[in-house]
Amino acid sequence: MKNTRTIFIVSVVGVSLLSFGILNKSGKAGFTGSPGEGTCAGAACHGSFALNSGPGSVTISTNIPGNEYTPGTTYQISIKVKQTGQTLFGFGCEVLDGSDQPAGTFIITDAARTQQLNASNGRPNMTHKLNGGLSNDSAVFTFDWTAPATNIGNITFYFTGNAANGNGNASGDYIYSGTYTITSTSTVGVNEQNEAVFALSAFSIANEQLNVRYALKQAGNVQIALVSMDGKIIRQTSVMKQAAGEQNYLIPMYDCMNGTYIVYVLADGKPYSRKVVYTSK
Repeated sequence: MKNTRTIFIVSVVGVSLLSFGILNKSGKAGFTGSPGEGTCAGAACHGSFALNSGPGSVTISTNIPGNEYTPGTTYQISIKVKQTGQTLFGFGCEVLDGSDQPAGTFIITDAARTQQLNASNGRPNMTHKLNGGLSNDSAVFTFDWTAPATNIGNITFYFTGNAANGNGNASGDYIYSGTYTITSTSTVGVNEQNEAVFALSAFSIANEQLNVRYALKQAGNVQIALVSMDGKIIRQTSVMKQAAGEQNYLIPMYDCMNGTYIVYVLADGKPYSRKVVYTSK
């Protein structure tokens, strides 16, 4: 007997960090200061000082030109944690789209000092390894990040840094946080109402298929794609010539993992999209 699967519609569009714990341990995910997450600057963790209250800092630098990403392009990311007199440093970084969903893909380039972990909410994080930030006064952590394969609008990096004194416990450590937002080089927004498409909806039907319903103001070439939140194309049609009026297209979902996807309808090269959350029962 086949499983019944349900797809819920949510709005379209949205990146964050992680945290650490005591820095003589490896980093931990899920304390990035991103939407829905706290930071390690609390009574239950590194509670000696309030967030961003010390003389140090955490900063991000990239080779993303003009703060505009090109879909599918890989960029170099560096996060620097700095505070004079501290001897051990850690960081966390998470990247989210405008709907607070993971965006793009992390690539480890310094396996001795950094690692990727998933937070309890499923968000991928880059963070330090055991003693990966053992250094005087500052430490720089580097990794690569690949932008989503398509334009998904604004993307935000949420990052935190821990400037620790290396005393083997959580006292005397300073926590810092920051954000960095980039936009796409594409001139067409993912939600732009255009002359070709005037309506788009997506919903579940029987037999593990997603029914995409849309209406065309005029006849034109149409292509449909199902894309994961990290930019991977899961399904993609060839270009279809379609008449004006209401249309339906069925996307098979039987081998898809539970999670959030974006459905794209490209009408004469202009995108319209809807985000869906796919859950099997």
